[in-house]
Amino acid sequence: MIILINKGERDDSKETYYEALNKSSMLWHDGSHNFNIWLEYFLGVMIRAYKELENRVGIIIKTKGSKSHRVEKAIEGILGYFTKEEIRNICPDIGESTINRVFNKLKQEGKIDVVGKGRSAKWKKLK
Repeated sequence: MIILINKGERDDSKETYYEALNKSSMLWHDGSHNFNIWLEYFLGVMIRAYKELENRVGIIIKTKGSKSHRVEKAIEGILGYFTKEEIRNICPDIGESTINRVFNKLKQEGKIDVVGKGRSAKWKKLK
């Protein structure tokens, strides 16, 4: 199944998309191509998108627990690299200082690490 999370993974998905398209269109001129290969790819993308939406909405709606805990849960739910902006979008009611405090705590614990500097900095999970 294809996962669309961040830019790096979208590049992989783009390659996989073209592979599925190529395989499904082989022998189309003879009328013996297999459309199901592309359809399977497409449905996999749609299912993953809905699961990601469900996870993110669940984090926003379930407001019980501390704000720090909610930020940590949001980070746990992300695959691959992520930015502070993505965490702010997942937890719009949580202040910048709380998000920064959680990021610093997780970095000191060796659970996340920063890649880059400034607003374009990305983070990755280590454990």
